[in-house]
Amino acid sequence: MFRTIYINTFIAISTFFFAILGLFTLIFVKKTKFTHFHIAMPWARNILRVSGVQLRLKGIDNIDPDQPYIFMANHQSRFDIFSLIAGLPVSFKFIMKRELLKIPLFGLILRKMRYIAIDRKNRAEAIKTINMAVTILRDGESILIFPEGTRSRDGQLLPFKKGGFHLAIKSECDIVPISISGSREILRKKGTMKGKRTIIMAIGRPVPVSVYSEDNITGLIDSVREVIIRHRVDLNRTER
Repeated sequence: MFRTIYINTFIAISTFFFAILGLFTLIFVKKTKFTHFHIAMPWARNILRVSGVQLRLKGIDNIDPDQPYIFMANHQSRFDIFSLIAGLPVSFKFIMKRELLKIPLFGLILRKMRYIAIDRKNRAEAIKTINMAVTILRDGESILIFPEGTRSRDGQLLPFKKGGFHLAIKSECDIVPISISGSREILRKKGTMKGKRTIIMAIGRPVPVSVYSEDNITGLIDSVREVIIRHRVDLNRTER
């Protein structure tokens, strides 16, 4: 229990400190890429280190750091976010729940970083969000989406939402599937932190969207989902 309190306290203090530092940096350096690499990435890596989490990457050569992508990853723990920011060698924007913008200070830095908040209940706002994401991709920055829309409580892959795939087709930007294994095991069922753990992140080859359209979007969803499932099975087999 003490370990859990210590780590949660560290995450809160670290987030506050780096948010202040990030806002200060954005005043003088307008490019959010600089803030991503020099503020967000050290923030995430420090949290993993203090939490006793080792991050292992597979398939990092499958992505070109100079090419914008839509990254899609399975989601089962808040440590997925730390791992993605710490591990991916590119600057990217999250598509996230609008509720996160309400968090004092943290919400402000999310806005300044041009992270994209979505209100799934408002169709007009959702369309506006997709158009904003298309602009970001065409400006050369990547976007990261959790296609399940929320965290999986039991570790099983949830059905994928279509929004990210509509974005991929509209922007003509390839999708990179990411399989994350080990993050769910960091937290015990009662919310207490386990000891030192390893998170493995497998980065798949980009799935080209040029052969898909709105008419066969289901095929695109199935292709991305199949890669994530296959890599998760391979990772689980490797860990045994």
